[in-house]
Amino acid sequence: MIEHNKYILDNSPPALNVGKWQKIVDLIAELYDAPCGAIVQYIGNEFKTVVTTRHDNAFMKEGGSFPWEMDSFCRHIIERSESLYVKDAPNHERWKNISPVSEGGVQSYLGMELRWPDGKPFGTICVLDKQSTEYKDAYIQLLEQFKELVQADLELIQQCERLKVMSLSDDMTGLFNRRGFFTLGEQKLKLAKRFGSPVGLLYLDLDKLKSINDLSGHHVGDKAIRELADVIQSNVRESDLAARLGGDEFVIMAISQDTGALEHLVERIHRSLDRASERLDIRLDLKVSIGCHLFEPEEANELEDMLRFVDRLMYEQKQQATEDSVKKG
Repeated sequence: MIEHNKYILDNSPPALNVGKWQKIVDLIAELYDAPCGAIVQYIGNEFKTVVTTRHDNAFMKEGGSFPWEMDSFCRHIIERSESLYVKDAPNHERWKNISPVSEGGVQSYLGMELRWPDGKPFGTICVLDKQSTEYKDAYIQLLEQFKELVQADLELIQQCERLKVMSLSDDMTGLFNRRGFFTLGEQKLKLAKRFGSPVGLLYLDLDKLKSINDLSGHHVGDKAIRELADVIQSNVRESDLAARLGGDEFVIMAISQDTGALEHLVERIHRSLDRASERLDIRLDLKVSIGCHLFEPEEANELEDMLRFVDRLMYEQKQQATEDSVKKG
């Protein structure tokens, strides 16, 4: 199956004006004297109609979808990465038996592939008619121009997506930054409340970073921070949210976990950090203090308050570790 695009229109930045696409497909229908112009997106295992001509006789309805497995003009275009013009579908051996023709009344189809700037397929732009057609080259070139207009918008989406990722990411570690944590964390919290799922929070603080910086230099301190970030990234699930809040402070949000699973995650992080210490080019005993709590659905209210709670647990653990170290000393 063709690899589909990773950008979903419903989640695209507000810079995209789908209203402009509506004007394009309406203009297509008018210029081609056809009942339907449409822009169709290929997402996962199906095709979804993003916009279509606002006409009672339009073949396609906005928001409608059909599966990849169904034989269709759109699938043909995406599979072969080429334009398609079928002048008289009911009398065409290849196309006369597909459902849009045999059941939907489509007699003519002209469509072109739309691609994201990174080369992955977005979908198609097309014009459909209930009668056979004989489009001159100028009309085919005209649809090519409409295609270029849409692809310019797709480039804008991709650029905005990159900027959004940059603004939510931490440069040093590649994890989300504080803004990213609260932006995405609020969304995850709302979903957890909706489905009654518990929310696990871990607040992590690297121990003795100031001593590391003073004794070995800030470049070693930065390396220690990156080591902890790598440990966190290698131990969380894809569905978890991991972020560097600033300095040597990190947070992990895990949805639908239980207390035992969170405690196991804490243990894995400690063990992995011990192994990471051995990989550094100098002898350095990396340790981390972790505040951990599983918030039941009725407890999970304000993310700021939840974060302060686990921060306090982390601080208490750090104080206890310091006291224990003094006693041993």
